[in-house]
Amino acid sequence: KGGEAKIVRACTLPLTGQRVVHRIVTEFAVLDVRPGQPLLLVELAPEVTFEQLAAMTAAPIERAANVIALRN
Repeated sequence: KGGEAKIVRACTLPLTGQRVVHRIVTEFAVLDVRPGQPLLLVELAPEVTFEQLAAMTAAPIERAANVIALRN
């Protein structure tokens, strides 16, 4: 609500498990979680650019070689 990124570099809340998330799915993109590396963009919504996604995400992102465009 305050314009803060929902996907961050590190969690600030108490964790119930560590390294259990392997993929993040949002209305904008699908990102693979790779410990010690940037998130890997594998799918992107057609109305969103990579630059827009990177701007709304606090964690570093890298594009996969074959990013798939999500359907509306």
